[in-house]
Amino acid sequence: MRTIFVTLLASLVLGGAALAQDSGWAGVSAGYPGVSAHVGIADVGLEGLSVRVNLGYDYVEPTGLALGADLLYGLPVDTGDIPGALYLGVGGMTIPSTSFTVHGIAGVEVALMDLGLDLADFSLFAEGGVNYGIDVYDTEDGDEGATGVGFLARAGVNYHFDF
Repeated sequence: MRTIFVTLLASLVLGGAALAQDSGWAGVSAGYPGVSAHVGIADVGLEGLSVRVNLGYDYVEPTGLALGADLLYGLPVDTGDIPGALYLGVGGMTIPSTSFTVHGIAGVEVALMDLGLDLADFSLFAEGGVNYGIDVYDTEDGDEGATGVGFLARAGVNYHFDF
């Protein structure tokens, strides 16, 4: 399973880099189950489709260095006078030799400029979703790893840039 995930992650990153139009973002987030830094490339292949690669630390058991990737799609929704862009996504995350999860997310991103702040390249985002995880570790007290449905929630800040 780890080989499949690594192959998928490499394909997403290399494919996204090859198809990238001209913009991306980097950011940080915190929430449940951990903290993360990420880099994304916008409009890979289709307008509105983006790829994001995550590196973080999960502080909820199982704990450890977390690696992940997401495909995100910006929804073409007119929010009227309410600032923000809505998106949906799917992805996967692993703590090597410990766990693997797949997840679906929904989120909103708001440019700080839309809030009246003079920070044109920065935005705030919040997202949440459900995941299905397979833990392949044994705990210190002898319990076997678990499999099941969980959730994730995080908020963060992004810096947008052009290549």
